Amino acid sequence: MNRLFWIIIFCGLIASCTDPYPGFTQLEPGVHFKVRYFTEDTISPELGDMVKLTMKMDLDSTRLFSPERTLILPFDTTGGSLQAHLGRFNVGDSLSFILSQAHVKKEFSFNGVLLDEQYNCEMKIVGLIKRSDWERDQAIELAMHEEIQQVQIDEYIANSESEFEEFKGMYVSRLYPGDSVAVSADVPLYVYFVSRMLDGRVIDMRVMPDDFISYQVGMKGQLIQGLERMIGTMNINEEVELIVPFDLAFGSRGVPNDIVPPYTPLHYRLKVSDKRNTQGPFDVTAKEDTMALPS
Repeated sequence: MNRLFWIIIFCGLIASCTDPYPGFTQLEPGVHFKVRYFTEDTISPELGDMVKLTMKMDLDSTRLFSPERTLILPFDTTGGSLQAHLGRFNVGDSLSFILSQAHVKKEFSFNGVLLDEQYNCEMKIVGLIKRSDWERDQAIELAMHEEIQQVQIDEYIANSESEFEEFKGMYVSRLYPGDSVAVSADVPLYVYFVSRMLDGRVIDMRVMPDDFISYQVGMKGQLIQGLERMIGTMNINEEVELIVPFDLAFGSRGVPNDIVPPYTPLHYRLKVSDKRNTQGPFDVTAKEDTMALPS
């Protein structure tokens, strides 16, 4: 009896040592989950349904998702992501996930620096929407926001001292022509910018000599689509003002934690160079601010 007892204890210790996440089940490499509350008598999503859920997730010191905000994800088995596993769960279920650093970058298109090897995520499934109903509602909502956006952009341009022209689905004002050398895919670029909402609130500033985004034409995922489009047409050391509609910026999702709300057009002061801007930042508060050219 004593021998059997110690064998059981020993096997339990071995299992706890070999299992890095006791109590969790692996969905796929880099994704483990545990059901915290299971609702047996409710419905589970069918393939193609849109799943309404709340999520709480912190990336280092930044809250990426807040439980006060509802997210909608499709139940889609074609890709290796959380979306492919939503059919396992029911409306009302509460779950805990452990995600690897690589999976966080893949799942949420996160391009920043992550300090930890894994991250905790809490999720609750709160409802389902048939995809046809969701697509109809999305089309109505998109048309409404496009109309609101056009009014905002027209008002901004009317009150601006800069002269804008439509260009590749955006609005551009060319401030400084730069060199006569066009950017090309084989030239590493230093991208400097200030991004704002149209009401003037600053979102991001990359203007210090060592605070830039490294980019080459053709790269994907480093910049929003609007900047990718614009930079591919610019000259070295060219400087522009750019109004980017939401469909070429952060779209209907925005940036989590309301850093950029959904359906938000953005204004950029943008400059590209083939060498580091050694003269420091430009005055982002002045109306006639101009980026210092690299020496």
